[in-house]
Amino acid sequence: MSRSGKAVLVTVACGVVAFVAWGLLDYAYLFWRTYEGYCATTGQRIATTERFRIALDHYLDNQGRLALYEIGKVERPDNPGPARLEEEFTVDRYANREAFLARNPDCCQLTWTLPEGGRIGAWEKADGSGDGYFYFNYRIRYAGHDGVAKEIVATRTYYQVTNCGQPRSKVF
Repeated sequence: MSRSGKAVLVTVACGVVAFVAWGLLDYAYLFWRTYEGYCATTGQRIATTERFRIALDHYLDNQGRLALYEIGKVERPDNPGPARLEEEFTVDRYANREAFLARNPDCCQLTWTLPEGGRIGAWEKADGSGDGYFYFNYRIRYAGHDGVAKEIVATRTYYQVTNCGQPRSKVF
């Protein structure tokens, strides 16, 4: 191989190595940013208070289903299913955030561990899973067929809000 051929080969090899290195650095930078809590698509970071607002709004939109799950654990350990629980119990829903927080002032705390021992690890954070879980410890008011009002404290609901603002509920 001639001297000029070797020079071209070395130049091409250096170009390929530089291209691959650039790609790896770009990928590492993206992972670092998502690990730090930034949304990969918008580049923005959601504050903890905003994450909580998103989680609470998601709960309020789905409170009937989540409350029935909690009621079923207390009233019907035989687990008849959501359709049957919906027939048997009427949930007194919270009208808005203010009503929920007035009734449950110490409802929600940020935690990094789930009851089963699961945690948000480095890889999950780098994948944009969010910063911890909001543990919802709140009151549920409901009535059975007999119309008697009852109240329980829900202790099984956790919310995770991703870096881009998507809520995920976990119920244990």
